[in-house]
Parts: sequence; C-alpha cells; structure tokens
Amino acid sequence: MEGILTASSIIIKAARPVAARVDASEFALAGQAVTIHVAPAEPTRHAFHLAVTSETGTLVEARRIRPSGGPITIDGLVGGAYTIDVAGTEPASRSRR
Repeated sequence: MEGILTASSIIIKAARPVAARVDASEFALAGQAVTIHVAPAEPTRHAFHLAVTSETGTLVEARRIRPSGGPITIDGLVGGAYTIDVAGTEPASRSRR
C-alpha cells in the first residue's frame, strides 16, 4: 500500500528461517510439571512463541521465549492429550511436538 501511495518501489524481505530443537517428555501424569527445552539449531537471537493446546483445542499456555531463556516448566495440566507448538514470532514455519 505504501508503494502505491508514495509511487516508490518497496521491497519486503522475509526473515531467514531458523530451525529449532524442541524436547519435552513423551508422557506425564495429571498434575505433574512438564519441562520443555527449546533451542535454535544454530546460534541466533530470534525469539520463539510456545503454545500448549488441549485435545479439545483450548489454549492452555502461551509464552514468548528467548533461545537463551532456559527450560520452560508448565504446571497444573489436567489429564488428557496436549499439543506443544513452537514457532517464530513471525508467521513462519512451525515445529510441533
């Protein structure tokens, strides 16, 4: 839109993709804390967005995390299945565990 209003050429570049390693325990008992480790595959300063969703599709937890932030602990999950999504803060690729 800006290019049309100012009659100038504007080039928008997408952020470079960053691969992430996500590690979480496969199983946990109801109420047991779940520890999640997120690390970039190569050194970067990009932030990540972590979302934990229940099997019914309800968002249980959402956090913006830095790669050097250490492990993330999620407490108080009731019995059921959960999906852990890790993505960049920009709408780019996703890693699902």
